[in-house]
Amino acid sequence: MRFFVYTLFTVLYYGKILNERLITFFVPDFFGNDAAGNFWGKTSYYEFTGYVGIVSLFFVFYSIFSSKKEKFLWWSLLAVSFLFLLPTPLAKSFYSLSIPGFSILVPARILFVVNFLLALLSAFGLEEFKKDREGEVRRKSFFVVSFLTACFTVIAIIFFAGLLFWPLWQKNALVSLRNLVLPSFSMVVLLFFLPIYLAIKNKKLRTLVIVVLLLVPSFSLLRHSLKYNPFVEKEVLFPQTETINFLLQQKKNGHYRVQITHSDLLTSNVNLVYELEMVGGYDSVHSKRFEELAMAANNENPSLNYESPGRVLFLSRYQSPLFDLMNVKYVLSLKDIPDSKLKLVFQKGQTRVYENIKSFPRVYLTTDFEVIKNEEEILTEMLRFSREGERKVILEEEIELQKTKEKRASFSNAEIIDYSPQSVKIKTQSESEKILVFSDAYDPGWRASIDGKPTKVYRANYNFRAVIIPEGEHQIDFIYRPKSFVIGLFLSITAIIFLLLFSLRNVFRKCC
Repeated sequence: MRFFVYTLFTVLYYGKILNERLITFFVPDFFGNDAAGNFWGKTSYYEFTGYVGIVSLFFVFYSIFSSKKEKFLWWSLLAVSFLFLLPTPLAKSFYSLSIPGFSILVPARILFVVNFLLALLSAFGLEEFKKDREGEVRRKSFFVVSFLTACFTVIAIIFFAGLLFWPLWQKNALVSLRNLVLPSFSMVVLLFFLPIYLAIKNKKLRTLVIVVLLLVPSFSLLRHSLKYNPFVEKEVLFPQTETINFLLQQKKNGHYRVQITHSDLLTSNVNLVYELEMVGGYDSVHSKRFEELAMAANNENPSLNYESPGRVLFLSRYQSPLFDLMNVKYVLSLKDIPDSKLKLVFQKGQTRVYENIKSFPRVYLTTDFEVIKNEEEILTEMLRFSREGERKVILEEEIELQKTKEKRASFSNAEIIDYSPQSVKIKTQSESEKILVFSDAYDPGWRASIDGKPTKVYRANYNFRAVIIPEGEHQIDFIYRPKSFVIGLFLSITAIIFLLLFSLRNVFRKCC
């Protein structure tokens, strides 16, 4: 008997026929919960919990008996979605094809589609349940309840088998057992109210029973949501520390970027809360050019043959001259940094803030440029001139401007007077025609104007922006207005007008 249970557990769980991704459809916190600090599953919690409620699942399986033809389409889509959600040979072979767009996706994200389809099929099942006669409801409910009971039985077998053979399961048995209570209670409520529904003949009372049944998954899902997403004061998660305050105070001296040498100092993208700019972070879909520039900086190597860091770009090589070029003015560290270009300007506890005295400004003017079209050659030259501290710019197309070596003594000035994510205003003053280099990311959607007159935006220093400005005092405006947004806006307005006209047409038909 012991051998039989062990074999069944191994086949069902570790054989992936019924793994934790499926168990969580019935018991969401069977493997604990991240928010409670007791998650012990093998995969990430939030990406593999497909719970929709036991009562909802009852109606999902009841929809199998629906007379609606559309059910075949939705059930087919659900089956295909599960094939890609689970570690099936089809899913593995598909994601290994490196199809553009699909190769960067996380397979588990298809869970959103699965949950949508479950909600849709649950509505189909509820509709069928309401219109069926008493005998049909009894017969169909028996099959569905039997199936759900079988699923809970299999989960129970897996649970007790885990207690017998696996130390990890033995250690977390109370967590699983405690989190079985609410799903089991939902099942009991379902079994309690189904006979009551069948015994009642009054339509209003039957509707009341259905409302009570629907309140069960509503309460369960709301509780599940609040448990995983607790509400706390902002200051608890994002305290205003002395180090943060010091960095914020430096904003009065101009724009700058921050770099960290230890991931414990600031988790990915937390800097956005404090309105601090960093060179790295988390971005599931980021610019290929930015990644190449960032990796060249972090590796101090212009080669584009590198291992992609994925969604998280943690850039900690403060010695790289390319980070100077990227306007990294402050470096945060938990240890002393013996580097001549870094000056300790603040320390609180173990946290040290170093000022990079070789940092390039966010905007500068120059006439020292070079046109290079090969990507690795661009990065090679950037490593060279940034190491030498030269105010130079690499362009990728020819321009009509006389090239001269930029003299530090020459009279020119560039200052950011207004800055936001989608628009920037820069004031310049120069005794001759020059190139304004702006060390923010280049994108074809950026438009620029000089004193209100449109001008061309060039890709500069691999992934930055540049415009040619005439002599004298001028204001340069950058505004982000991509064609995709304009096209999308036009299509949206057209669709809204079409829907309004179509709706009015139906109204007039009924009236007339």
